[in-house]
Amino acid sequence: MIPKIDRCLHSLTKAANALSSAAIPFAVGGSPAVYARGGPATAQAVDLFIKREDADRSFNEVVRTGMYVSPQPEGRDTTLSDNGILVNLIPRADGDAIFTRASWMRVGPTSAYVLSGTDLIIESLKVLNPRKLDFSELLQVARSLREQVDWSAVRALTHQSPYARAFLGLLEDFRITTPTTDPVHEHDHELSAYVEARLREAFAHDPRAGELGISVSVAGNHVTLTGLISSTLRRQALETIVREHLPDAEIDDQVELVETPEPHDLEEMS
Repeated sequence: MIPKIDRCLHSLTKAANALSSAAIPFAVGGSPAVYARGGPATAQAVDLFIKREDADRSFNEVVRTGMYVSPQPEGRDTTLSDNGILVNLIPRADGDAIFTRASWMRVGPTSAYVLSGTDLIIESLKVLNPRKLDFSELLQVARSLREQVDWSAVRALTHQSPYARAFLGLLEDFRITTPTTDPVHEHDHELSAYVEARLREAFAHDPRAGELGISVSVAGNHVTLTGLISSTLRRQALETIVREHLPDAEIDDQVELVETPEPHDLEEMS
C-alpha cells in the first residue's frame, strides 16, 4: 500500500503542475508545507493558497487533472478530492503578505513556493473550532517548526480565538514558544539530521550548485557549510538554497573557493 504522505505529495504535484503550466501563482500550505519544512508527515490535506482573482481559473485547471469537487459542510473554500486526498483551493487578496513571505522549496517530487513557518501555524490555529480541537498533531508541528516561527506574530494575529489562546498556552507550558536552556532532546537531533540530509540533496541536484562535496551541520537555526567549491556563483547558490529551506537561518559559510587553472601545455594527439 502506498503511504498516505506519498499520495498527498502526488496530489500536490498534480495540482501544482496544473497551476504552474497555466502561469497561476500559488503558495503551498497544509501537510506538504509542514513536511517540506522538516515537520512530521501527517498527510492530512493539501492547501493551495491562490489569489482571489485567479480562483475560477485555478479551479478549472485543477479539475482538468481528474480531481472532483468534494462538498464541505462549511462551504468556505473550494475543496477537491484526489483518490481520498483533499485539495483545498484557498483564495486570498492579491496583496496578502502570505505570498511574499513564502519561500521556494523542494516539496517531495516537485518545487513550489511554501508558506512560512509562522503562516503555517497561524493558518492551523485559525481553523480551530469546537468540532476540531485535536491538538496532538498540531503540537508535533509546532515542536518541529518552532525555530521557524515568529511566536509574537502568531499571538497577535490569533488572539481573538479562545482555541488558539488555549493552544499557545499549552506551548508555553512546554516551553516551545520561549527560549530554553534545557538539554537538546533526541527529537532535535533527528530533525537536524533530516534537515542536513535535505540540504545535501538540494546541493547535489540543484543546477545552480551541483555540488556533492559540501558538508552541512545544522544546530537549531544555525547552519554551518564546509568544503571546497569551484566558483563564487556556486558558493552564493549554496546560501540561496539554504535560505529557501530555512529562511531565518544563521549561515556560517566556511566553504573554500578553489579556482581550477586552465592547462597550459596540451599534448598533441597524433
